[in-house]
Parts: sequence; structure tokens; C-alpha cells
Amino acid sequence: MSLPTDAIGQYPAQTVKNIGVGDVFDFFALLGACLLLAWETWDLAAERPEMESVAILLGLNGAAAIAGLWVSLRRRFPTLLASFYFSYIFFSIAPLQQIRVKFDPIFNNDSVLFATVFLCLMLTAIALGALYFRARPASAISGPRGFFSRSSYDCDFHPLSLFIAVAVVSCALLALYGSSLLISRETSSAAIADQFDRIGFVFVSACLNAFVFIGAVIGVLAAKFNNNRPWLLAFLLLLAIAELISNPIATARFRASELIVFALLAFFGWNNARLLLAFLLTGVAVSPIFNMFRTAIWGEVDRRSFDTFFAHIDFDAFAMTSYAIHHVGQAAYGYGSNLLATLLFFVPRAIWTDKGLPVGILVFPQVRYYRAVGTDVLASPPIAEGFYDYGYIGAFLLTAALFVAFVFLERRAQAAEPSSPLRLMACLLPMLAILALRGTLTVAYSEFWGNFVALTIAVALARLKIRVGPPLVTLQRARADAEK
Repeated sequence: MSLPTDAIGQYPAQTVKNIGVGDVFDFFALLGACLLLAWETWDLAAERPEMESVAILLGLNGAAAIAGLWVSLRRRFPTLLASFYFSYIFFSIAPLQQIRVKFDPIFNNDSVLFATVFLCLMLTAIALGALYFRARPASAISGPRGFFSRSSYDCDFHPLSLFIAVAVVSCALLALYGSSLLISRETSSAAIADQFDRIGFVFVSACLNAFVFIGAVIGVLAAKFNNNRPWLLAFLLLLAIAELISNPIATARFRASELIVFALLAFFGWNNARLLLAFLLTGVAVSPIFNMFRTAIWGEVDRRSFDTFFAHIDFDAFAMTSYAIHHVGQAAYGYGSNLLATLLFFVPRAIWTDKGLPVGILVFPQVRYYRAVGTDVLASPPIAEGFYDYGYIGAFLLTAALFVAFVFLERRAQAAEPSSPLRLMACLLPMLAILALRGTLTVAYSEFWGNFVALTIAVALARLKIRVGPPLVTLQRARADAEK
């Protein structure tokens, strides 16, 4: 039996596949990544021959990240795609460029430099292992579906309670922020910090801000699914207000991008890895623009040439890991103090007086001594925080635990119903993964729980039916009793 052929009789018809715009995007995105990596590796080795071995190792790390990026893109694994993208940019391209231009004196310490490179290779290797387990078939959730795996609005959507809650919280946040929403991130944060303690600040910024945005998105999706135009217009209005509250001028970039990606993936598919990659590429390209809004003075423009684009504090995860290693060499291990403070982030320091400090704060005096630092919000990757607590073992275990969580949550989302809370949480996960990999882990951990609580409340309200007046059954019983 012969195979069917195409029009000219050369190839089996079932093997012919049309190449679409998405395939072209994938090809050129990965080709550009390979060319940039080759260029930066060659530049470092050519301009600083004494760093040739470092250039080769970082180039290998970048190549492994590109391989993982390609598989994640084609298999539609958004969280791992974001993780490999982070490794490629922050642990390959950025350090290659920073070492070449002598961005930080810490790179002159060979033992610290090679230890940092080893940790970067370890992180990428763990990510590749996570890619293997993520690719295994996900079994469907057996038995009756619970709250998190059941669809949010396909059958039991009741918009009134969700609309009222989002509208009330939005009005409260507008009153709290006031004009600072159009001034700067520094001014907006001060508006909260002046009225709340640290825990209150986290609650407002990570939970309430997320609630109005997530709730409005769920409302738009539900109204569109149920073809209810009046409610669609109402929730679109709330979404516009939520976008004002979480705009990149007044909100930290990681939080604004996290909500933007949530909306994109919620509208266009929770595992739309191609759209996510397009957003990540755009985000890096326009990142200098949003540095203008860091303070109330907008006059300073972040101007960077292409060959020094990544020699900036925005991409200092590699350097901060080096400082963490150097700090441990001078002082001692933390023996879990940092991890315990992360897990119990909600306990105020007024109660827990010897609560551990984030690694970024511990090494800040050294960083400020060696180079100009305009902020104390410094990167603290899990390999750095794990190394600070328990050395290489701590770095491995903490990083592996993060990827186990990424794979577990995304596989559960894949097995859940469309529009379920698990699927919606998976829309938040890619940017939360980048936040966790950049650090600090305390910020990422508190952000995750703030978003999780906001999402859970929004879904519960979307399923809550408000009764106006007594139920119909009660009225019927009352009439029957009156007739008797």
C-alpha cells in the first residue's frame, strides 16, 4: 500500500505542514538569541583573554538555556520558558557583558567568580531536569472536582457580588493613592507606607491591587463567555480603573508586568508560550523607559548603548550572587535564618526582634562601597539565598524546591478544567517565577500568597449569588400557611 502524495507526488501528504507566522517568530527569536550569545561570548574572550574560560562557561550556560527555551516554547510550557529566559539573560548575556566592561570589582575575585558561574550552571541544569518531568503526561484529576479545579464561570457565574466588591475596593485604593498614581513609584509606595506597617504594605500592594485587577479580568471573561453585554461593559470599566491603579508609573515593574501577563494569558490561553516570549522580549527592550518613573523627577533619561545595555543594576543578579558568596567567606553561613524569615514573612519584626535580614540588605554595604547604587532593592537569586544559608547544598535544594513547585502547579493546571482557579493561577505563575529567580525570595513568596488570596476571593465572589428578598420557596410556604 503506497502512501498518499502531494500535488507533485514527492512527499507523503500527511507529513506536509504549513509554516505559519508563529513558526517564523519562533525561528527568528531563537536565532537572535544564538547570535547574541555568540557575539557576547566572543567579545568577552577577545577583549579580556584572561576571562576566556569564564566566557566559555557562561556561553555553555546560555546555550543550555536556549535549548530549554526552545523546548518550552514548542511544548507550550510558559513557566519553564520564563525560567530559561531568565537564565539566558541574567546568568549568561548580562554577566558576559558586565565582566567585559568591568561593571563590578567583585568580578576580579577569581574564586568567587567561578563559584558564581558554577551556581548558574547548576540552576540551568535543575531547570532542564524540571523540563523532563514537566513533559511527562499529566493525569486528569479523578473524582469530583473541587473548588480550585472546577470552572469558575461556565455554569455558576453571578456577577453582582464580584462587581460590588471590585468597585468598592477600587474606590478605596483610588482614595488611598490619589494623585501619586501619575507621579512615580517612589511617591506611590510612600502613600501606602505612611499609613500602614510592613505587613499592611504587602497586603495592599500584593493582595488588594491584584484583587481589583484579577476580579475585573474574571468578570470580563465570564461576561464574554455568557454573552452578557451589559456586564461586559461594566467589568471593562472596572478593568480600566484597575489598570490605572496598577500602571507601571506608580507600580513596581514586576507587579505591573505580572498583572499584564495574567490578562494576556487569561484572554489568549494560559499556556500561550509564544505570546509570553514576545512580551518578555518587549519588556527587556523598553525597560530603560520605565526607569524614568522610579522617582518624582522624570527628567533623567536612561540612555544605554547596545554593547552596554545589560551593564545595569536591573540585571545585577549575577553580581549579587557573587557578593553573597563573598559575604559568606568573610562572615559565616546563615543556617536557615534567611529561609525561616521568608516562610514567616507575615510576622512583624516588632514581635520577632532577631528576624533574619534578606541577603540583599546584608551585602548592601559592600555593594555600595564598590560601585554606585541608586537603590537598596537589589537582586537576591535563590542560588544566592540558598548558598548564604547552607552553601552549595542549600543553593541546590532551594532552587530544586522552586522548580518542583513550578512543575507541580503547572501540571495541576493542565489537568484542571478551563477557567478554573488553577488555570487562572497558572497565568500568574510565569512572572512570579521570574520574580522568585531574581529575588528576593521573601518578596516573591509574599507576592505569590497575596495573588493567591486575591484570586481565590475573586472566584468565590464570582460564584456567590446575592438573593434580593426571601427565597421563592420561603414565599410559597408562607402563602400555604396563610391559606391554612
